Amino acid sequence: MTIFEKWWGEPAMSSEQRLWMAVLKTALHDALSGETPSVMETAKRWFREGGQHFQMVCDLASCDASLVREKALSVLDQEPAV
Repeated sequence: MTIFEKWWGEPAMSSEQRLWMAVLKTALHDALSGETPSVMETAKRWFREGGQHFQMVCDLASCDASLVREKALSVLDQEPAV
């Protein structure tokens, strides 16, 4: 079970929604344990800034961008500094 499924359960989603949810999951994974520090920082910044692309991905995944950002930042803020 992924962190997003823990937050929202397993709602019925279209193929397109599952695709964009996978983008969110990948971004969170990269922020927490990306291949390089640069990948991790870029992903963290994407959640922290919550810009236009972040909003679009959340909309396409049928997720509330504010809630996704809030929950992601709460997880990221718990991570020890590297």
